[in-house]
Parts: sequence; structure tokens; C-alpha cells
Amino acid sequence: MKGDYSIPSENYLTVHIDDIFIPNSSYSDPSRDVIMTKEDFIYFANWARVRNFRPSLLFNGYGENTIEGKTLIDTVMSSGIAFLFEWINHTYEHINLDNASFEIIYNEIYRNLSFASRYKLTGFDRFVLVTGEHSGLNNPQLIAAARRFRIINIGDDASVNLSSRSL
Repeated sequence: MKGDYSIPSENYLTVHIDDIFIPNSSYSDPSRDVIMTKEDFIYFANWARVRNFRPSLLFNGYGENTIEGKTLIDTVMSSGIAFLFEWINHTYEHINLDNASFEIIYNEIYRNLSFASRYKLTGFDRFVLVTGEHSGLNNPQLIAAARRFRIINIGDDASVNLSSRSL
């Protein structure tokens, strides 16, 4: 029949949710910091599972100890829900890397890679990096450090940087 279509329900778009494990400014009140709680994370994981939706979580290992008691990463790992997500290195402390030295950038990447390894994050691609604030992309020290770790994909913010760049 004309106009009648059978389309399978599958997700082809990935959604990046950044700053996992660290506080962030509230959208409705930028003067107030918010952080995902254990309950938020479990609710979101169940919501994603029911919808067969696998978002990418950009994580900062620095925040693993900012929640009292059991940490959010401990909840994620003990609940068996880590596999529901793709995990992406978002640097350890989320600092601006525009003018950072090779050593600082190297440590930001290394410490987050170590975090992912320590927790055995499934779905983690060590060859992908999205820097904090999408910074450092014009800093040759970032490229040198990324090459040291054999990183082949570095995320950018296309809403700010409208043209592609060669690295």
C-alpha cells in the first residue's frame, strides 16, 4: 500500500552524555552543581535497557570518590549494568587543555585509561578521546600525547567548531 511502511525499531544515533562521575552545572540554575546519584544511574540504565538504547558515557575518573559511601562506579559495576553503555575517555579531571603541557595532557589521558582498566569497563574504546571542554584541539601537545596512546579518534564540538580540521 502506498504510504505504508514497516520500519524496524533500531537506534542508529549515538548520544554522548558527558562528565559522568563529576559535578556539573544545573541547566535550570547554572549557579548550582548537580551530580548523578546511584539511583539516577540505575533508573537511566533500566530506561536504556528497555528501549534497546546504548548511549555513550564520557567519564572523568576524578569524580569516583566524590559521593559518600559506595561510589557511583562501584554501583555501576556491582549492578552489572556497565555493559549497557559505551564508555569514552573524557580525561581524568576535565581540565582545559588549550595551553597544557605534554606532561599534563599525558597524565589526564593515562589516569583515565587506568581508571577504565581498574574497573574493567566493558564497551570502552581506548582509541577514542573527547577532551574536557573539547579543549586542546589546536595544541600540538595534545596530538603528541594522543599519538603516544595510539588514540585515533578525538571528538570535537561541531556546534562550536563548524569546519573540520586536520590533526
